[in-house]
Amino acid sequence: MNCPRVLIADDHDMLCEAFQKLLEPQCHVLGWMTDGRALLEAAFP
Repeated sequence: MNCPRVLIADDHDMLCEAFQKLLEPQCHVLGWMTDGRALLEAAFP
């Protein structure tokens, strides 16, 4: 079964880590960035 791949963006590290822990049982978290622009650059190089 394929899991959804997720990138997380938020400027609070603690919140990103919490989202990652919540999502990992159902999703493959590719990583997290500190802002939306960095997320877009990572998703669409």
